Amino acid sequence: MTANIPPPPPVPAPSYQPAVAAPSGPSGFGGWLILVVLGQTIAPIRTLAETVVEYGRSQPVLAMQGGKIAVYGELAMNVALVIVQIWALVLMYGKRRFFPKAYVIECLAGVVVFFADVALVASALGLSVDQVVGQDNSLLRMIVQLLIQGLWAWYLFASVRARNTFVN
Repeated sequence: MTANIPPPPPVPAPSYQPAVAAPSGPSGFGGWLILVVLGQTIAPIRTLAETVVEYGRSQPVLAMQGGKIAVYGELAMNVALVIVQIWALVLMYGKRRFFPKAYVIECLAGVVVFFADVALVASALGLSVDQVVGQDNSLLRMIVQLLIQGLWAWYLFASVRARNTFVN
C-alpha cells in the first residue's frame, strides 16, 4: 500500500554572497597610509645603514677595555631591531590585521634598544649615561621620533583606510 505522502519541500539554492561585506570607505595603500608604507619600507634599510656607519666609526672603541662588549652588543641589538622591522614590514605588505599592533611593538622595540644600548655602552666603557647620551642629542632625537611614531600609531588605529586595509 502506498500512502499519500507529499513530496519533500524544495531545497533553496545556495547563496553565493561573499561572507564578508566589502569595506565601505577607502582601502589599500593610498592617502596618508602611503607615508606609513614608505617609512616602514625604508626603516630596515635605514637601520642597517646607520649600523654600518656606526660600526665603521667604532673601530677605535674596539681597542678600549670593554669596547668589544659595547660594539658587538650594540650590533646585536640593531640586528634584532632590523628583524622586528622586517617582521612588521611583512605583516604590513600582507595587509595583516595585526600590523597596527606590530607597528606599536616595533616602535617600543626601538625605544628599548636605544636605552639598552646606552646602558650597555655606559657600563662596558665605564662612562656616565650623560657622556653617552649627551654626545649628539640622541635623546632629543629619540623623543621626537617617538612622538612622530605615536601619531602614526594613532592614525593606524583611528583611520578608516587602515581599518579597511589590514583585514587579513
